[in-house]
Amino acid sequence: MFDVTAENNTVTVTDSRNKQILFKDSYNGEYAEIAGSIHGRYLFIALMSADTVDSVHSIIYDLKKKSIIARLPVMENPAVLSVSPSKKYVLMDSGTSAGIRGLSIVDVTTGKITFSAAYVDNDKLLPKWKSGDRLYYYIDAGRNVPGKPMMKERYDGKPNTYIQQVLWKKGKLTGTATYKKIYIQ
Repeated sequence: MFDVTAENNTVTVTDSRNKQILFKDSYNGEYAEIAGSIHGRYLFIALMSADTVDSVHSIIYDLKKKSIIARLPVMENPAVLSVSPSKKYVLMDSGTSAGIRGLSIVDVTTGKITFSAAYVDNDKLLPKWKSGDRLYYYIDAGRNVPGKPMMKERYDGKPNTYIQQVLWKKGKLTGTATYKKIYIQ
């Protein structure tokens, strides 16, 4: 659907059907790989460093408005997870860990990251948007949680920590009473 090239410090995105250039954007640094994905009306492009897992340049492009809505800072292995129900927020994942990773929320009206935190990356408990742009995700609560038995330190794949569900709504965080036991490496 789209062709992405990066030469002479300029990334160019072209519609592969009609060969029309959608946009060009300048960047600094050397890249080894181009990553991209489409999420509804948003196109995400990241130029990945040749030396690290960091992005050299990452942007979010609004296909409907035909404009770049966000130029993101350097992130470790960035990816878009989802878009909020109102389409006002883009949820980003970053990091390389199998357990705890980075979570960022980009406000597409300002093009800025409005929230960043660590979250538990677990296939069964991925961050989920609900109506009203409420985001539920899990954080590592540790081995000792009030009202729960102390978890043992272990490395055998059995639960070794508690995670707590957290609610993000319009920039405010609220811990819920939902805890689960999981194994984190």
